[in-house]
Amino acid sequence: MKKIQLRSALVDDIRILQQIYRQTIDSACRADYDESQRTAWKRTAENGQRWIDAINGQYFQVAEIDGEIAGFGSLLNAVHIDFMYTASDFLGKGVAKQIYARLESRAVEAGTGTLTSDVSKTAAPFFKHLGFVVIRENINVIDGIEIRNYRMEKVLVPPSGTQ
Repeated sequence: MKKIQLRSALVDDIRILQQIYRQTIDSACRADYDESQRTAWKRTAENGQRWIDAINGQYFQVAEIDGEIAGFGSLLNAVHIDFMYTASDFLGKGVAKQIYARLESRAVEAGTGTLTSDVSKTAAPFFKHLGFVVIRENINVIDGIEIRNYRMEKVLVPPSGTQ
C-alpha cells in the first residue's frame, strides 16, 4: 500500500471533494439507502457555501495517495466529526482510519472529553470499531425524502499525565 499523506483541505479542493462525496454515497451506501435517498443526500453536495465554511471554519483534513485525494474528514469545534468520506477506489485501505486518528488527536489536544458524529448506516460499523456507541437514531428529511442515520459518541481518554 502506498503512503497516505494528510494535509489541510483547501477551497480549491471543493470540486474534487464534492465528487468523492457523491461517488461514495452512490457506491458505498447502495446497500443501506435506496436510490431516492441517495439522490436527495447527494444533492446536499451542491451547497458550495457549506463547503467553503467547513474548510475555512473546521479542522478539515484531506488524505492523498500519490497526489490523488483518497478521502477527507473534518472536525467541528473540536467535538464533532462533520465530514468523513473515502473515495470508492480507496475503501478498506486505511484512509479513513488515518483521517480519524488525526481528527481524534486534535480533539484530545483541545481537551475534548466526548467526540460525536452523525453517522450513516453504512459507516456505523467503522465508527463502532473505533469505540463509538449509538446514542440515538436521527431522521433527516431532505427534499421530502427520509434518510436515517445515527448520532454516535466516543468518550476520549486524555493523554497520560493529564487530567
